[in-house]
Amino acid sequence: MADRTEEDGVRLLQAIEEERAERRGQPLQALTPVIPEAAAQRMDLSLGPERYEAAVRWLEEQNAIEGDERAGDVGGKRLYLITSRGVEMLSEGRR
Repeated sequence: MADRTEEDGVRLLQAIEEERAERRGQPLQALTPVIPEAAAQRMDLSLGPERYEAAVRWLEEQNAIEGDERAGDVGGKRLYLITSRGVEMLSEGRR
């Protein structure tokens, strides 16, 4: 299960990056606000609620994303910030 969670987390992080590039035409940078749930939906990343939550927790544990306490939820979806570690993880995946 841990391997699947890590794989799901990486796929979710990549979906966040792809969604950002598609929607804004800009690469992710540290402290970019993102909504992982919206990215997963828009990029058709089918994980289901339990796997999605596990992937988000894994990304938080890896310090790739952190909850944006100032903004909270947007339209019922949790807002996060990409961290410098998250950007680093994405660039490592492209090598």
